[in-house]
Parts: sequence; C-alpha cells; structure tokens
Amino acid sequence: QPPPSRQPSNASFTSIITTSRKKVYTTKRPSKYS
Repeated sequence: QPPPSRQPSNASFTSIITTSRKKVYTTKRPSKYS
C-alpha cells in the first residue's frame, strides 16, 4: 500500500493538470471561434 502522504500530492497534481487543461481549452476556444 502506498503511503497516505502520496495521495494528497497526487490529488493536487491532478487538480493542477485539470486547471491547466481548462485554461488551455478556454484560451483555444475563443481563438478558434474568432
């Protein structure tokens, strides 16, 4: 079993990736429609 301290780090990393992806989609969408 992985240490519990590893789970929060993974969750935070996933959150950062999700936020980054959302920002990219938000930035790309207006450009494509424009």
